[in-house]
Amino acid sequence: YEGVNSNFPFRFDSLFIGVLLSYLNHKKWNLFERLKSIKVFIAGLLLFFTYIYYYWTLSFPNDLINEFYFPRTVGFFVLPFSIGLIIPYISNITVKNWNQFYIKFIVKTSILTYAIYLIHPFVYELVLTVDSTDSYLIRFTIAIMATYSLALLSYYAFEKPILNYRDKITGYNKN
Repeated sequence: YEGVNSNFPFRFDSLFIGVLLSYLNHKKWNLFERLKSIKVFIAGLLLFFTYIYYYWTLSFPNDLINEFYFPRTVGFFVLPFSIGLIIPYISNITVKNWNQFYIKFIVKTSILTYAIYLIHPFVYELVLTVDSTDSYLIRFTIAIMATYSLALLSYYAFEKPILNYRDKITGYNKN
């Protein structure tokens, strides 16, 4: 399970689902509009939480995930597929009534996703696998906060200067 889950070429299906949804939305195909229904959204949520429960049950406390065929095969597709069913409905939500803090948090997090993706395995390995008297929830919260903080640091110290330099040499102007 671990060997497949963490290797990009084996998880290309997840990216493909996002690209397909983007394409359907961009081309204004009727299928994307039909996927925005509340029924599809609820089905996606149910599938998502069912998969999370199944994964959690097999993973803790005995790490049985590698003992079963489903999570090592079709299970990899279920999670991105369920999220793919949720996204069209969420894309229909307007944010004009949202608090500015939430909008800024979502935008900032979307900018940090690559850094979060790169950093989180190391932080989680350090924080979550350490024997500690602290509860798992506390350690998980610390891992999330540390990942987000390191991603911010990585973005502003490394990624943003490179992007600014790219924009400077290519003449790209955001205005």
